[in-house]
Amino acid sequence: MNRTYPSVFTTQEAAQHGVSRRVLKRNNNINQHSQGLRFVGNPDVALIAEKICELTEDIVISHHTAAKVHGLRIPNYLEKKHEISVLKTHGKWSTKRQGVVGYRTKKLLDDETQPFGSAYITTVERTIFDLAQYLTPYQLIQVVDGAINSHAHGYYCFEAQTSIEKIRGLCLKHPGERGVKKLKLCLERARVGSDSAQETLLRLLLDDHGIHGLLLNHPVYSEDGELLFQSDLADERTKTSIQYEGEHHSEQLQVRRDIRRERRTEDAGWTEIRIMATDLYEEVFDADAQDWMPRAVSIVRRVLKAKS
Repeated sequence: MNRTYPSVFTTQEAAQHGVSRRVLKRNNNINQHSQGLRFVGNPDVALIAEKICELTEDIVISHHTAAKVHGLRIPNYLEKKHEISVLKTHGKWSTKRQGVVGYRTKKLLDDETQPFGSAYITTVERTIFDLAQYLTPYQLIQVVDGAINSHAHGYYCFEAQTSIEKIRGLCLKHPGERGVKKLKLCLERARVGSDSAQETLLRLLLDDHGIHGLLLNHPVYSEDGELLFQSDLADERTKTSIQYEGEHHSEQLQVRRDIRRERRTEDAGWTEIRIMATDLYEEVFDADAQDWMPRAVSIVRRVLKAKS
């Protein structure tokens, strides 16, 4: 007789349903995550994290695992990290559970966690605060940009997960803790309007090379109010639209959309600059600046100078 198991369960739950440890061990479809915890298939990380919290007292889902659950724009190396990160809320950290990374904190306030199934998880603001301990400034700004991003107009609309004010307010409650100074500085550079981590990186690179004041997700309308196009970054003075082309822009339907957008941009009297991922990471020697810089920066500098 075949049994149907939930994707993640404890050995105690299995025993309550008459399934012994011996039966679990003999079933090739059931894998052991750590002591007392079993899973079937490839379950969502959130389900495993929730069960781990059930097995250990006074811990909450935190750091990169909480970031995954909240859908924050964390670096790829954290997205691929299989370990579950948890935060100890009281007492000493003593768990030696396989596949679990435990953190301790000086202070975790009640409004910095929220219910998550049968467990608790750090809020978006607290999760960003914890990530500030080990992310680089660029990576941290990318995370914040994603969390505060919103669209009130354009092709689609959505609300932000949090705000700079809320994150800054949390920082004020934890003076002197690790990562606070870095996070405060990064909040000064965070902006609403970046639809991807790469768009944030492009903006930061341009800003660090003297190209300031660009508008994010800037809509341009026709005289009768039709949305002609929406720039990832825009320089209104020179009517320059900078578009970051991610991997999805190679899809046939998106290619057609991009061509139509480029034509509308030209018809409106604007110039479109299209930037690829390699332009962000490959450096070139800019003869005008007499310096090495990311190709994206050199391309934008050249166009803006010609239109000035």
